[in-house]
Amino acid sequence: MGYGSEMSGVGNSHPLTLESPSPDERINHRPTSDLQRISIPAGGGTRDKVRTGWLSSTNAETTQRTYEYVIAEFFRWCDRNGVDPLDPKRVGVDTYRQRLLRRHQKSTVAKKLSALSSFYAYGLLEHSDLVPDNPVTRVVRPRVSQESTRAGLDAEETLRLLAAASLAGRKDAAVVHLLIWCGLRVAELRSARVADLATERGERTLTVTRKGGKRQPVVVPEPAAQALDGYLVDRTEGRLVLGCRGIAVSRYEVALMVSRAVVAAGVTGKRVTPHSMRHTFATLTLDAGSDIREVQRALGHAHLDTTMRYDRSRSRVDRSPGLALARLLDEGAS
Repeated sequence: MGYGSEMSGVGNSHPLTLESPSPDERINHRPTSDLQRISIPAGGGTRDKVRTGWLSSTNAETTQRTYEYVIAEFFRWCDRNGVDPLDPKRVGVDTYRQRLLRRHQKSTVAKKLSALSSFYAYGLLEHSDLVPDNPVTRVVRPRVSQESTRAGLDAEETLRLLAAASLAGRKDAAVVHLLIWCGLRVAELRSARVADLATERGERTLTVTRKGGKRQPVVVPEPAAQALDGYLVDRTEGRLVLGCRGIAVSRYEVALMVSRAVVAAGVTGKRVTPHSMRHTFATLTLDAGSDIREVQRALGHAHLDTTMRYDRSRSRVDRSPGLALARLLDEGAS
């Protein structure tokens, strides 16, 4: 069940995915399988009823964890300021927005407000007796740049990073190669199983679980396939990448492997996270001339606008449609 475009991010083009871990968002990395374990301010059963239902309405682990943090932060602010979180009125949300703007980047504020709007949209639909309004719809949200602000790597840095990961060990090599060559989200990597590997028309594929639970096969290019085979050896079942305790690799472990490769590769001047690997995949494939809709599909973006944020060449003068028209007409006149 969807609750407007709010569930997918800011408007229709910015998926609600906050980096992990980020000093700005400070998201807690606790499991979300049992929603009753969520640390939330005490404030009565009615708001918890709406909150739990809302969190359960999305199957995406990353989105659920982000929503969990956002609503807990908002509830704490409401408690401190005597605001009813189920009916805060526009003035309450406006005041909270100003607080967020003093502490966070505009993009983060926009994502947090989008999450809150999703909460009230769900409440209006499922608990209209408890949630009378969605005040966030009337709040002016920060304008967010259409250019991606995440740190992607250039081609030379990418090659150094891949080489460094390969030297660090088989698991490091498999993880970093899959993130870069396939553009995977960390959640997609963590949930993948060995049984999800297949061969289609001579190409290795990995079926991953996208946001919203959609299953989609992605091509595993030969360098990534070799790194993965070197890690799996003869293992034919279980999670694709195992953590140190024999269960699915944790987000912290993935971040540690990426960080280790970044240091070894001598990449400086950029804050590189696991999600930066996905950014790198997008920018480099577009730079290489891949069709943007094919890149959109490979990344699992619901909206083309999201993919376009990574297209660094879209503003190049030599790609102007006017110039293309001029060339066509010149050819016709000659």
